[in-house]
Amino acid sequence: MAEFDSMFELSAAGGHADLFGESATLIRNGAETTGVVASWEDREFDIVDDEGGSHWVGLRTWTIALGSYLIDGVAATPREGDLVQVTENGVVITFEIMPEGDEPAVRKHSGGYRWRLTSKKVS
Repeated sequence: MAEFDSMFELSAAGGHADLFGESATLIRNGAETTGVVASWEDREFDIVDDEGGSHWVGLRTWTIALGSYLIDGVAATPREGDLVQVTENGVVITFEIMPEGDEPAVRKHSGGYRWRLTSKKVS
């Protein structure tokens, strides 16, 4: 990302975070923080198990500003097992942060000011 683009996003995101994603709830061990702005991208693919059965797997990769990742109102580092909930078409959907293959579940996005989290839909 060009330096201008990074600076623009940093300055604009603070005042207009709602333009860069949707409201999500972060949950860890029952503690939660609502209203966290997160953007995401979905990926789906087919996996064949050891018995030859085919299963669709859906993953969602979240992007959340470092300073916005709060658990019970306290800044936290995301970790495997944390939950992200969103409401889509009136239905609450829960995703669990977990790795994809050899890739880590949690990593910093280029530029170092956003988290990039891989998750799987669990409900």
